[in-house]
Amino acid sequence: MHLTIDPERNIYCAICDCCETPYDRANGVINTANGAYAIYHASCLHHQGTHETYIDVIFDNCWDPDDPVNIAARTG
Repeated sequence: MHLTIDPERNIYCAICDCCETPYDRANGVINTANGAYAIYHASCLHHQGTHETYIDVIFDNCWDPDDPVNIAARTG
């Protein structure tokens, strides 16, 4: 299966709930030849002295909000 990241994405500034530090967040769609396959959210922040990246990818072939498959990764 060939996956591509849609070039159009939403990038915005958010505020950390625990330390109120601003950070950048992006979200967008991962596509196959047949259309949307997954949604991703990526957050890049400097949290308590450490650079961190959080990436959530939600795979859901029927887009049912009550039954998604979620994969998350964190670097720091």
